[in-house]
Amino acid sequence: MNHKGQVLVLFLLLLPILLLIMGLVIDVGNLFVEQKKSENVVKSAIRYGLSSEENQEEKARQYLEENLSNSSFRVFYSNQTLTIQGNVKIESLFSKLFQRESVSFELKYQGVKEKEKVTIHKVR
Repeated sequence: MNHKGQVLVLFLLLLPILLLIMGLVIDVGNLFVEQKKSENVVKSAIRYGLSSEENQEEKARQYLEENLSNSSFRVFYSNQTLTIQGNVKIESLFSKLFQRESVSFELKYQGVKEKEKVTIHKVR
């Protein structure tokens, strides 16, 4: 018996599955990167808003609009505390395969200005 072609057939059967898994890993990794980028933009918006003496809400909102697309946020300011809450939508290849337009996640951060120091934390 000649068994030379068996490995080739097995490889051709497994190749689409391996490519699908590799694409999923890359897509999920991209989602994590985009989430971290969005979190950093929200934190920067809080720092930018609290750095000004007036119009803190407007400054933070303006920063968010300039640096984040596909998102909707609410900005609140009271007692030296700036809160940003909203949703970010990220398009991914596999969300389209599962007939979803995009993946969205919620962000809520709060920054407090005490003297000249700004402290930012995630609100759950």
